[in-house]
Amino acid sequence: VHVDPICGDEGRAYVPQTLVDAWLPVLAQADVAFPNHTEWTLLARAAGRDVGDDIWLGAASPATVIVTSSRKGQAWGNRLLQSGQDRFVPATRVDARLRGTGDLFAACCLRARRFGLDWFEAVHLAARQTECVIRSSRRIGRGDTLCLQPGPACEAVEH
Repeated sequence: VHVDPICGDEGRAYVPQTLVDAWLPVLAQADVAFPNHTEWTLLARAAGRDVGDDIWLGAASPATVIVTSSRKGQAWGNRLLQSGQDRFVPATRVDARLRGTGDLFAACCLRARRFGLDWFEAVHLAARQTECVIRSSRRIGRGDTLCLQPGPACEAVEH
């Protein structure tokens, strides 16, 4: 079971606190969660945890959590929280406000896992694939929507 606890972005919640709180029992049943950094911070506060570099939800944490749009110092990337370890997976930050990038990233991760990659490799590949689609979408100029039209630039990232 994978969960994307949609509740905020860019440093603020866009749902009432009761909905943030409602995600905790759902996350406790999940195998993997894909919150962005803002969502993970909101969930940590809801679970009564201190918010800092090491954010754990205790009993509410799934076995694997991939925190997207995270920072480590000046670097951008994704955090892979698994088995008590926090691994940072660097990624290129592309400044674009396109709807669906989190969903695309999660789908790419799950696809990579389906084909045998471990979570670290899956997160790395998904970040590269998502970056490619964002750049292609910006080139095509479809407003704030991702364009999943395949192209030669993305085909090179496939493997």
